[in-house]
Amino acid sequence: MLVPAGRLADDVGRKRAFLLGMALFGAASLGCAASPPLVMPVAARLVQGIAAAVLIPTFTRSRAPVFPRREHPRVMGVWTAVAAAGLGILTVIHLRRAPDPVISLALFRNRLFAVAVSGVFWHYLAFAAMILAATLFLTSQWHYCPVPSSLATAALMMSRQIASARPQGPILRRPVRRHIP
Repeated sequence: MLVPAGRLADDVGRKRAFLLGMALFGAASLGCAASPPLVMPVAARLVQGIAAAVLIPTFTRSRAPVFPRREHPRVMGVWTAVAAAGLGILTVIHLRRAPDPVISLALFRNRLFAVAVSGVFWHYLAFAAMILAATLFLTSQWHYCPVPSSLATAALMMSRQIASARPQGPILRRPVRRHIP
């Protein structure tokens, strides 16, 4: 959705696209709040996703001229980090206040669960960094176009999937008999 939304912003102008995205997102938020049946909130969330896809490229493109070109990667990194931290904080606040959350924070008191979740987090963080580094290397050093670069990183991801599908060892075949409270 980001690419067509960016194209829309190029066609109608950044300001108009941003205002359209804000209006759509606001209307969809009201639709989420005011709709008791299940179909309406799902449809409203879909509209919110489309509106957010319009907001992101228009917001980032409108802020780009404010900073020197060499600072753009740093600005985008800070913007992304602040958004991710804010989302994480809001998620924790919601999980602590919800009467029956989907994932109880009490699970993280179990050492095995906490270690497993942190291991998965660090694994996927390293994997995402590897894909980003590979893409940047292919486009900047080897001068690949975006499509061949994407295909090369897709091959990297597929090789990871094939390597992880190997038969399991004797330790993993044993059933785990631990109870997570």
